[in-house]
Amino acid sequence: MRSQLFLTSILIIFSLTTSNAQYKRSKSKKFTKHEKLQYTAGLGLGSYYGDLCDGFDCMQFRPNFGIGAIYRFLPNISARADIAYFRLYSEDVHTVRNLNFRSWNLEASVGLQYDLYSYSRHFRKRKKIQPYGFASIGAAYYSPKGEDPLTGEWVDLRKLRTEGQATPYTPITIIVPYGGGIRYKFKPKYDFIFELGYRMTFTDYLDDVSGPKYADLNTFVDPVAARMSLKTTDVSGSTSYGESYQGQLRGNNKDNDGYFIFQFKVRYVVGAKNLTFKGKHPLLKPHHK
Repeated sequence: MRSQLFLTSILIIFSLTTSNAQYKRSKSKKFTKHEKLQYTAGLGLGSYYGDLCDGFDCMQFRPNFGIGAIYRFLPNISARADIAYFRLYSEDVHTVRNLNFRSWNLEASVGLQYDLYSYSRHFRKRKKIQPYGFASIGAAYYSPKGEDPLTGEWVDLRKLRTEGQATPYTPITIIVPYGGGIRYKFKPKYDFIFELGYRMTFTDYLDDVSGPKYADLNTFVDPVAARMSLKTTDVSGSTSYGESYQGQLRGNNKDNDGYFIFQFKVRYVVGAKNLTFKGKHPLLKPHHK
């Protein structure tokens, strides 16, 4: 009797150990099973949109690159996370105001992506062209610099408080990226993607211009801050810092700034295989007498 109990206990322990090991193996593969996990890497161009440029004709494009991860949890819907480094630059569309800026920036976001066509594990059944849309939320770091009209050097604008702020504005803003793209089927593990997105921000200082009016130049202790605050030029082209511009509009503080990101990406699908039918068709089975 005791030997039977001992043998039964051994079998139960063995079964539990085997089941636990199988569970751990299946858990470790859950991100690779059924081709759910994907990675992306991309290069592209970015352009600012705000007080200095509010139309396509004045846009200046600068490079960007980024990486991301996508996890598909429904046939058409996936979660995505993205990190990107990008540069922004703009000359003033209003030449009399004569402002400009450039900056390097970082952004990180998480969101959802919707594919127009349902996903299929079979490579041959997938659509050659897959349109999709996305919407995310995240944060961006920005640090605008402006060209000193006297020295020609690019100086950090935030710490100068060019609009007479009591304290410098924060260099971090919440962003809401949204847009769409087209994915091109290339190989079972690789796809090519062209994506266009716009970033709505919660700051009006991507370009260091908000306004609404020029600050009193007499309040600036730093002469560099005074020069960067008021860079207007008269019709002869000479730089003027006279009081005639004080109190006039410097920017539009009713609309926040934003920026566009264009990217060409490569997508890698973890665990993807070119599945084929390995069995035999019932009609091709040998006939047995």
